[in-house]
Amino acid sequence: TLATLKAHLRIHTGEKPYSCQYCEEKFRDNRTLVKHVKIHTGEKPYSCQYCEMKFRANGTLKSHLRVHTGKIPYSCQFCDFKCTQPGSLRNHLRIHTNKKFTEIVPNLINTNPKSTT
Repeated sequence: TLATLKAHLRIHTGEKPYSCQYCEEKFRDNRTLVKHVKIHTGEKPYSCQYCEMKFRANGTLKSHLRVHTGKIPYSCQFCDFKCTQPGSLRNHLRIHTNKKFTEIVPNLINTNPKSTT
């Protein structure tokens, strides 16, 4: 869409037309602003079905659910290492690659598992 293209172009122009009403932060898109504002308002609309924890972002809830479900979606292609967080896998891969994350070939890591619940 045209809106998507405009938002993408802001990456290159550096334009940040969306301002937080609580602080001086500025953002390229409204979605990121809405997510940020929850920090100030304390809004946590995503609730865990297993415990009383609440989260600002759905992705954080999905990550938390792994504590209860026991799902371990990330695994090393070089050894038997498995983990619940993509950052843990990125750190582990340095053992095999001797490179920083920014140098690791993106195909080595699936940071978007199909199912987290």
